[in-house]
Amino acid sequence: MKPIIRTYQNSDRNACISSFKSNIPKYFANEELAYFEQFLNKIELKVDGLHYDVVILENQLIGCGGFAVCENDTAVLVWGLIDNNYQKLGLGEALVLHRINVIKSYYPNHSIIIDTSQYSSGFFEKCGFVTTGITKDHYAIGLDRYDMILKNY
Repeated sequence: MKPIIRTYQNSDRNACISSFKSNIPKYFANEELAYFEQFLNKIELKVDGLHYDVVILENQLIGCGGFAVCENDTAVLVWGLIDNNYQKLGLGEALVLHRINVIKSYYPNHSIIIDTSQYSSGFFEKCGFVTTGITKDHYAIGLDRYDMILKNY
C-alpha cells in the first residue's frame, strides 16, 4: 500500500513521539527526545520557516519529517524518521523525496542539507547526498554527526 504524506497536526504528537522512541538508541540518543519534543512545540506554534509532515500507512502514523528554511538560501532536513517496525519498506525514501520536492517547488534556489548519524548516512547517500564533514561523538558517545548536502541540485 502507498503511504500518505500530509502536514503535521497537533493530534499527531503522541504518535510521532512513539515513532521517535522506536529509533532509540540506534538512530537517536535518549537525550535527543527532549529536543524533538521542543521542536514539535515550535511546529504546533507554527513558527515561520518550519515545515513538518507525517507518513500514514494503512491509517496509522508511522513516520514524520520536515525541513527548516534558513536565511542563507539553505533548507535543512529535520527530524525525519520512520517507526522502527516499518523501516526497509521504502517509506523513508518516499519521505525524503517528498521533502526535497516541496523544497524545490517553493525554494528552487536553496541548497538542501542535513546532519545525521553514521547509521543513516548511507541511506542519505542513496538519496543523492554527499558527506561534507564528520564530527565524532556529536550526538552522544558513539553517535557521530555527518553533515551532508544534496548533490546535483
